[in-house]
Amino acid sequence: MNRASLPSKYIMAHHVFEIDTAKMPPYLGEHHFTTWRNSFDVIIKKLCLKDPQLDDIRIEFSDERKIEKYGSNSIDEIKNIIRSKWNTDNAIEKILDKIKDKKDYQRYVEELCGTLHKLNQDNNIYAELLSFFDDIEFEYRILGEYHNDKKLIVLYTFNIERSALDNKNAPEKEFERVFIHELFHAYHYENDKGELVNRRDYTVKVVKESLASAFEWHYCNEYAINGTDELMQSWWLNDVLIYPYSGARNLIDAYCGLNEKKFCDVFKKSLDDADGAMRILLDPFDFYRIKNAVSIIEKSIKKKASGYNLREAFDIIMNNTNIGKIVRREIPIIIRYRKNIRDLLLDKSYCQKNFSLPYAVLSMSGGERYYADPELINNKEYYICSEFKPEMLQKLLDWLWANR
Repeated sequence: MNRASLPSKYIMAHHVFEIDTAKMPPYLGEHHFTTWRNSFDVIIKKLCLKDPQLDDIRIEFSDERKIEKYGSNSIDEIKNIIRSKWNTDNAIEKILDKIKDKKDYQRYVEELCGTLHKLNQDNNIYAELLSFFDDIEFEYRILGEYHNDKKLIVLYTFNIERSALDNKNAPEKEFERVFIHELFHAYHYENDKGELVNRRDYTVKVVKESLASAFEWHYCNEYAINGTDELMQSWWLNDVLIYPYSGARNLIDAYCGLNEKKFCDVFKKSLDDADGAMRILLDPFDFYRIKNAVSIIEKSIKKKASGYNLREAFDIIMNNTNIGKIVRREIPIIIRYRKNIRDLLLDKSYCQKNFSLPYAVLSMSGGERYYADPELINNKEYYICSEFKPEMLQKLLDWLWANR
């Protein structure tokens, strides 16, 4: 009777999903979605999360070749910024000609830096070139979408089949990984206490997409579906400030797999406190960059080359902050996991050169020129210099940006 009451174009998969078969590829059937749903449930139970219901989800297929753009400046606009900022010659132009997209920029940035140094007396070239990287506009094919207001999953067939070729997956396997990502969104909303439905800001987007992307990675690892390396590469290639999926890298250890406790902590917190969830998900530096800078970055995207790039946005935010607060907030984040940087900041001559500071930034013993509360790192206490003057701000910002 339930089956007969549905429009003819729909079929039921164990009374769970309504599937619009009008544009469904011929190699897919309802048994695929039933199997994938069962596999999804297995992972959810292993994570000790609440049993899924998902009894009102509809599934449709689309032939639209939908894309989404991220970043604020095209690769040609970045090249023009480089030409306007530094002297160039034929050798530099040959390198620029080889750069067609974001991956090319990453590949040739060191060669470009070395060649620019031959013509320009500027010690900040490399830091500046790196700062442009996050601004570069790039496109990703949209493979699926979940619309919570309609309880609808849309699967983009052409894009999924192209992605299957890229990942060397059978089309059915690629549909499975995309479906699981979107099904996780549905499950996330099913548990929502109002936070996900009522908020539309970038914080919620980062939390939602990072969780779904990490779950997709974990699922593919568990069921031997190709594409996990490519997924992780996309998180590390793109800054979380413009690519919301990149927060997932903080939930995954390439050698140990999904950090299940952290994943569940972020998930549970997100149901009624997205800001709290993002604090667990991201380190403080990225958290505050998003909370402080996202409105500036949105303006930049709209204004393109006439607006701010990410470095300019960073400077604007920091210039409105007391230099002492910047030092005490940002330096501990950078030194916590980087011993080489800690050693450099203990060196007085290095600090004189990089900050125009007559003392070492870090001390193991403290003293009157250092903040009284030390940072405890690997059972060692590091005191941070309190003698930064306002005129040192630009050098400090240059260093923070290069080492962030």
